[in-house]
Amino acid sequence: MAEPLLSYIIFIGIFVKFLALPELTSGDVVTYAALRLVTPANTSTNSLVITASKVTSSWNSHTNGTTLTWANQPSISSTIEDYQVVTGQGEYRWDITDIAREWYQTGTNNGIALTFYPFSICAIYLTLSWIF
Repeated sequence: MAEPLLSYIIFIGIFVKFLALPELTSGDVVTYAALRLVTPANTSTNSLVITASKVTSSWNSHTNGTTLTWANQPSISSTIEDYQVVTGQGEYRWDITDIAREWYQTGTNNGIALTFYPFSICAIYLTLSWIF
């Protein structure tokens, strides 16, 4: 399991980028990839829909020291890969298989955007990881 090195929260969403993907041999195939969010026991929220989409432009606040803001956030695909309704404590997974396959096929990994609906300023405590 790879832990995200970059993740930034911008009021209505989270940008996550895995800087070091597991290496695959020429015979390996990505059959399933998921992004997992675990909310702790003290989390309470009204029903919150969180969608997962591919980030389509480059960003890297880790190396250039730039804080990710609403004004400079990377662009995201209009295609929603998966969504979950988050209602409080628990584990939630988004199927990002197609995005992960593309990372390996093209060599371009700009990450995943998790977007909250309805748009609101909210605090959510979470742990993110991805499963291969």
